[in-house]
Amino acid sequence: MTDRSPGREDEPSEDDEGGDWRFSVDEVGEDGKADEQTLEPGSPSIENAFFVLLGVFGTLFVLFVMA
Repeated sequence: MTDRSPGREDEPSEDDEGGDWRFSVDEVGEDGKADEQTLEPGSPSIENAFFVLLGVFGTLFVLFVMA
């Protein structure tokens, strides 16, 4: 914990090294916002679909047993 006065959170302290930035300067546009990368949809594998269905049926089973 560092001793900072209220209202001065945006000023770097002496022990800040600047290595905790989320984005580098090259990744930020002129408006100060990071370029968003889009996620492309993929095809689900059989194994993943099986575990989703297993979870759905397991949850329904538990709900019906408790009722």
